[in-house]
Amino acid sequence: MKYRPIRLILVLLALVTLPGSSMDLLAQLSYGASAGGNIGVVIGPLRDNSSAQPVFGPSLGLFAHKQVNSKWALQLEANYCLTGVHFQQQIFDRDTLWTEQIGEIEYQIPATYSADVSGQIKLHYINLPLQAIYHFSPRFSTGFGPRMAILFKGKFEGTGDVIVGEEYVFAETTEDFDESENLQRFDFGLTASWQYRFTQKLRTQFAFSGGLVALNEKGDLVQDQFFNGFANLTLLYTLGYLQQ
Repeated sequence: MKYRPIRLILVLLALVTLPGSSMDLLAQLSYGASAGGNIGVVIGPLRDNSSAQPVFGPSLGLFAHKQVNSKWALQLEANYCLTGVHFQQQIFDRDTLWTEQIGEIEYQIPATYSADVSGQIKLHYINLPLQAIYHFSPRFSTGFGPRMAILFKGKFEGTGDVIVGEEYVFAETTEDFDESENLQRFDFGLTASWQYRFTQKLRTQFAFSGGLVALNEKGDLVQDQFFNGFANLTLLYTLGYLQQ
């Protein structure tokens, strides 16, 4: 049967998440595939002397669409998306202890350090947004709903040029850091979208998703917490209908 694996995956997802009896659900359910691109906008504290550039990545997946009535529908998606950010940040006057050895005795000296940090956050998610869709007309619609995401691969790494001391410089060093273990494995947030229908089977969707929980725990060098934010533009193509 054509698209049989896709049908099976989407039917199982829809039966678990979409309301209504099983037979009633299948009688109104369409399914399809989506493809497009993301632009990542990781949201965090705005610091002086810091900058960031978004990460561009693909968005590929499947969707199930249930038409409730002439105005309302429910749409469940399961897609892969890549998001993140390249960042630069200057850190000033953080407190530390510098160990100085004089003879055979080690002394702990209070000091400050500054760092010029650059790195990247790259996040590979399985994204699961569920939206209530409202149709303004046969072609234009908008959607809103919750979003859950599972992180299956993530990087939070970079380099810091560190200077320990202020009036007297104890040390200058370059250190690589990897705080990938501080990334959260699950993300939860909200999604809003705007859709335009070209034909009965082909639509385009522009969506913005924002996280409600921090994507990372505080680390040793990067002590800020960040939140997910990304926009994507996709084409959605309906492959078929169940029990027309």
